[in-house]
Amino acid sequence: MKSINVNNYEETLWFSLIHHDCFCEFRVPRHVVLYIQSGRFEVRKGSETVTAYPGQYIFVRRDCGASIAKLSDGDTPYQSIAITLERPFLKDHYNRHQSSIQALDRFHEKPIEEFALILEPTLELRSLFQSLVPYQQEQLNPTPEVLTRKLDEAVWALIGADRRLAPTLFDFRETWKIDLLEFMELNYTHDLSMKEFASYSGRSLSTFKRDFAKISASTPQRWLQAKRLDRAKELVSTGQSRPSDVYLAVGFRNRSHFATAFKQRFGCTPSSLSPAS
Repeated sequence: MKSINVNNYEETLWFSLIHHDCFCEFRVPRHVVLYIQSGRFEVRKGSETVTAYPGQYIFVRRDCGASIAKLSDGDTPYQSIAITLERPFLKDHYNRHQSSIQALDRFHEKPIEEFALILEPTLELRSLFQSLVPYQQEQLNPTPEVLTRKLDEAVWALIGADRRLAPTLFDFRETWKIDLLEFMELNYTHDLSMKEFASYSGRSLSTFKRDFAKISASTPQRWLQAKRLDRAKELVSTGQSRPSDVYLAVGFRNRSHFATAFKQRFGCTPSSLSPAS
């Protein structure tokens, strides 16, 4: 009988055994690193797909908005061990290891742009996940103290596998904060709330608004709506999108709200700008 067996400890440590293909959307506010034991793990965003095979380690960036597939291989089930790293833990880790993390500034690395990354199978990664296999096999949970040590170990194993993961994990540091204007220019068409935009950029909502005020005289909401409407006008007038569909392409959820905002800004409807009209 096909089944899903997931042992989840504190929303942090996950042992998965899935006997059939499983699909889901990934917009979780935690970074995750997985060791694939059998089957395949696919992360898809747009036209790009990253696939991890048995014996590989994969890092998936938090809030990446990707589609995930956990795929069995014939009679062989999908099996993996996953560790998630949430923001409060990373801030605590930074406070406890501040000098060591600040020493990484000398490498001048930037956060990864990839939504998912296959990692080099370093000794540290192999050692970390092999130490968790007995818990998986015995279906036991580690003590809170052991779990904290494993999370600390995971952080350093990730940085050892790819130094760009230091500014990715600790993007709340002033030195490693994502360029906010560049980030918004790249992502303004995504259907996200302000809180989600803030989280994606490595900021709390209040810090996001404060930093945005440094780069624009407009509020984030007004800037976002103006950018989306300008893009909608461009897409319709050049025939790249149908007037009836363009609101979705630029990140609006509600067609009626989009139509009202569009007419207020441009004094006409999207249909009147279409080359086909």
